[in-house]
Amino acid sequence: MPRSSTSTLTELQRREALDEDFEYLVRRLCTEVTAHVDDKENTLFTRLREGVHPYVVEELGNKVRQAKKNAPARPHPGAPSTPL
Repeated sequence: MPRSSTSTLTELQRREALDEDFEYLVRRLCTEVTAHVDDKENTLFTRLREGVHPYVVEELGNKVRQAKKNAPARPHPGAPSTPL
């Protein structure tokens, strides 16, 4: 997730649903995430399809799907909240 979306998400997590700026932050997060997904779908993935053999793309997809199955759903409670 882009840094701006991460920042917005952090701000949102500090709010209650009835806070004055909660809806604004939700809309901002949706806009940021949509822009991020659009960029990946229309730029990165297009370039990948154009420059890499379809078999390699399929294998990369399989590896990503397997990694998602094995990844924890939540970060470890003892993990630092900022990079070291």
